[in-house]
Amino acid sequence: MLVDFRAHNAKVGISGILFYGCRRFLELIEGEQEDVDALFGRIERDRRHTGIELLDCRLPGRLFGDWSMPFVDLDGDAQSMPGFAGRPPNMDLRLIDEEIAEEMLILFSVHLASSAQIGSGRSA
Repeated sequence: MLVDFRAHNAKVGISGILFYGCRRFLELIEGEQEDVDALFGRIERDRRHTGIELLDCRLPGRLFGDWSMPFVDLDGDAQSMPGFAGRPPNMDLRLIDEEIAEEMLILFSVHLASSAQIGSGRSA
């Protein structure tokens, strides 16, 4: 499924990152507003997705523009990575608000740009 999402996102200019932890997902979607709105609408209409909550983060531009939706398993070893260090293992993603999300995303994007540890979501 993630491979299909990556292909579609690349075709329409969407980037971002997908986190998973404690059976929940947190996704950052980046792109032109109408493309992001269209994708978010598709996600909302998809019956596989429940309990969707939109966080309104103010980020300094695209953080993951060179990536095609990398996947980070927070139940794995992500706890040692910047943005996640010091946070409880098996963190409940429902407890993340805009301020925490912004901090985590910025720190993690810097880490991701300086390493090739995560997924196969790097764009060519």
